[in-house]
Amino acid sequence: MSTYGYGSLSNNENAIEVLRHAIAESDQDARVRLQQYLDEIVRGWLRQHPSGEAAYRLDNEEHFVAATFERFWQLAIDRQLEFSTFATVLSYLRLSLNGVILDMLRTSSHFLSWSLGTSSEEPSQYA
Repeated sequence: MSTYGYGSLSNNENAIEVLRHAIAESDQDARVRLQQYLDEIVRGWLRQHPSGEAAYRLDNEEHFVAATFERFWQLAIDRQLEFSTFATVLSYLRLSLNGVILDMLRTSSHFLSWSLGTSSEEPSQYA
């Protein structure tokens, strides 16, 4: 259990502090708390995404939310990003969701083309 006393995530400023701690200390509890705080925001974006309907045909909402946070954490930790505003956090999180959706649609499209014989390349998990 984390010893970081961040209490309730009832405001955006507190969320930024939790995020900083999650990145700097690799605190899994902080990550979970932040994801719980931001979960409904990501779900709302997914539901309103221009490609959301197509995305839902490929996988469920849980998958996209989990993949979005996975991508967000990878980006934030690998680059040791320092977020100064909550708007910046949301921008990176939305960017992560867009990337997940587009990658899934791209991979599906490549596989469909290959399986229908319209592509000479075999499908790749890295497409």
